[in-house]
Amino acid sequence: FDEKDEFEEQTIDPEDLTYPLEYAMAWEGFDDLDDITTIKQFNDLIKAMKKTREVPAKFFDLKEKEQMEIISQAVMYI
Repeated sequence: FDEKDEFEEQTIDPEDLTYPLEYAMAWEGFDDLDDITTIKQFNDLIKAMKKTREVPAKFFDLKEKEQMEIISQAVMYI
């Protein structure tokens, strides 16, 4: 079961996060991911992404490190 869950986590397409991420970064006043220097700022970004209701629910179940990896990939599409 653990292997299946791990596989499902990897199926989140970073491109699906493009609009919510762009919205959240503008809402929080970040021009770039390098502007995020604290966990609180990162959590605020995630909360702002959640408000769009366009992020796959499984994204929010991921650990912060996994979320950041996917967000880093999504930035390439912006």
